[in-house]
Amino acid sequence: MARPRTFKNKDLSQQQKDFIKHYIKSGGQIEQSAIKAGYAPANASSQGSKLMRNPKVLEEIDRYNRNAMSRAVASSAEVMQFLTRAMNGEIKDQFGLDATLSDRIKAAVELAKRTVDIEQRTQNNTPQISVTLDWRK
Repeated sequence: MARPRTFKNKDLSQQQKDFIKHYIKSGGQIEQSAIKAGYAPANASSQGSKLMRNPKVLEEIDRYNRNAMSRAVASSAEVMQFLTRAMNGEIKDQFGLDATLSDRIKAAVELAKRTVDIEQRTQNNTPQISVTLDWRK
């Protein structure tokens, strides 16, 4: 994972910022991240635990995770564009061959399902429900 480029919270100390960068880069290794951020190895575990209870630190980690997730998951527009390109035969298979007619039909069917679903939601004004899970609880 890439390191966060900017920090939203300007109240973080440089050592806290370094901890966050190392924590993200290491995939969540608290003690090692604290050591790399400059905390004494003898206190790294307890300092790391304190940092992971600090709301400002957690906010930055959460912000990074949200941004990373939004970059990692294809948007509905990207999916629709891909299906359209597949349906139109613009995408080759792993051997560089044109998509088969059956693959193009499958893409068209998937595209139609999504189009109909979007049209029905728009016509019915179905309220959208958003669920946010907090992994810290």
